[in-house]
Amino acid sequence: TEFLWVPVWRPFLDFFTFGFLFEPDDISNPARALPLLLAIGLVAAVVVSLLAARRASFGDRATGTGTEVSRMAPLVLVAAGVSFVVFGLAFIAYRRQVAMALTASAPLLVVAVLFAAGLVWPAIAKGQHALDRRRRMSDSLGVVLLLGLVPMALLTVVHVIKPLLTSRGAIVYAPFLLMAIAQGVVAIGSRRVVALVVGLALFGVHAASVGFYRTIPGPNDYRSIARDIDLEFGGEDLIFVPPRNWVTTPLFYDLRAPHARLVTSDFAQAIAAHPGARVWMPLFSDQEPSDSMKAALAGFRVEKELTAAGGRTLLYVR
Repeated sequence: TEFLWVPVWRPFLDFFTFGFLFEPDDISNPARALPLLLAIGLVAAVVVSLLAARRASFGDRATGTGTEVSRMAPLVLVAAGVSFVVFGLAFIAYRRQVAMALTASAPLLVVAVLFAAGLVWPAIAKGQHALDRRRRMSDSLGVVLLLGLVPMALLTVVHVIKPLLTSRGAIVYAPFLLMAIAQGVVAIGSRRVVALVVGLALFGVHAASVGFYRTIPGPNDYRSIARDIDLEFGGEDLIFVPPRNWVTTPLFYDLRAPHARLVTSDFAQAIAAHPGARVWMPLFSDQEPSDSMKAALAGFRVEKELTAAGGRTLLYVR
């Protein structure tokens, strides 16, 4: 449900701002969006770079330096595999257990794919050769764009049906876009003056992105919560950690309390083993104590509540 509010078009648009180099800041208060003119400028720069890369790659093909179709066969298969992975993500989103069970048949599937590829590859190569005569693009650039753009387009379509697209999950495709952009930048900067201007522009965009992201606060202030616990932590104290919840994990990077005092299960048994202990309970992102925690702390009361951005810590005593 956390992805439902994200417009379907936004991740794909963010992808074209130099591979998620800029994204809307939804954490700050108030939230900050990328200025529309800057977003349009970044997308336009990407499109111009891709057009320049296409033109340069066609020049390579015309002079006979393009890559042979047969040498691109493994990369084309990789591109097809990426597309299958994207469809697999959509399948897992709906029927996780069935999809996981099917992984047992992976070795047989690999053998079947290789056997089928040997039968149909001559026909595919023939069709590819026919396309090469019409396409004004080198094989290498074509495959790079295929690996970068096709999965993003497929993920966007899947996102309409089942929201699952985030920048973290799609960042793996950004390097392919950047490689294509780099080819265009090299082509545009064939002259020294132009190369200097383009280089300074790219450096400016990079510096602006660093400055933009440094001003975004973390969603949860784990460091303050850890410091508060460490300052008042006693030798017999316990820390109850909500089980199987990833949002608590970053706390452990800053927490100095002994690991032996962290309790993630059997909360009642931990209380019985340490009858004189106080109990700290860090909670983040609107977490609430689980039923098993509440049952274990039935004879306790909340003596103190320490708060920080996005989190709080409850101190229970008898």
